[in-house]
Amino acid sequence: DDKNSTDAVSEDGDSFVATELKKAVKSIGRDPETDFDRALVNAQRLFDEEREVKKNVKNLRSALDEKTRAVIEGLSDEQADDLLAAKWVEPLQHKLEELPQTAVDELIASVNALNDKYSTTYSDVCEQIEQAEAELGNMLGQLTGNEFDMAGIAELKTLLGGE
Repeated sequence: DDKNSTDAVSEDGDSFVATELKKAVKSIGRDPETDFDRALVNAQRLFDEEREVKKNVKNLRSALDEKTRAVIEGLSDEQADDLLAAKWVEPLQHKLEELPQTAVDELIASVNALNDKYSTTYSDVCEQIEQAEAELGNMLGQLTGNEFDMAGIAELKTLLGGE
């Protein structure tokens, strides 16, 4: 009994071997004695239930396919045209109607990106440079040193547009 129970569980211990499970449950009979035996019986019941559900799904799917085929074959030309229009023409028409707005939205996004990228103008940069040169000139005026250092600083101030 233990051997059959052990064979019913996979080597990893995380699933059941269907054929061995069936043999084990058959040997257990109607009155399982241990929790493990009850678990095996329950597992077999679930296997059987799953098999039945899969069979029902297959039958229902087949019936749906047959009914769909019959309905399609029974459509009039006008109904077929309406169905094709609803399935293909109308969605395509809506997508085509959205294309111009999509193109405009993309163009607006590109223009906004360029505006953000070039938000600092050339004149702004020139002003910032002039301010930095003036501040540097003022700072250079505060420096002290020997006559050679002061001559170099005076030349630098001249280059920067100062005194």
